[in-house]
Amino acid sequence: MSRQPHRAADRRAPYHHEQGQVTAFVVTFVAALILMAGLVLDGGLVLAAKRRAINEAEAAARAGAQQVATDTYRSSGRFVLDPARARAAAIAYLAATGDHRTVSVSGDRVAVTVQITQPM
Repeated sequence: MSRQPHRAADRRAPYHHEQGQVTAFVVTFVAALILMAGLVLDGGLVLAAKRRAINEAEAAARAGAQQVATDTYRSSGRFVLDPARARAAAIAYLAATGDHRTVSVSGDRVAVTVQITQPM
């Protein structure tokens, strides 16, 4: 008995008729990865901008809350905010940021709102 050598063409994979299926999968998978990377990057930028706005608002409110009416404190011993100085101090702190802001003083509270536009 003589054996004939097997040729490479005879040893094809059982699914040789599905050529190109892996390529379509890889293209779809890479596109999905790029999309997810973009969403992660954009989401990170939005979260960073939100944290920056919160930090700026808190710091400006602290600057305003430090403006105590010293005459009232010396005469009565009560801590009372000087509303004009508190508002001016908060606005002065936020002047360097260039972001849209709203400052209001009511009683012993300084409320600061900061709006940041994050380019994508």
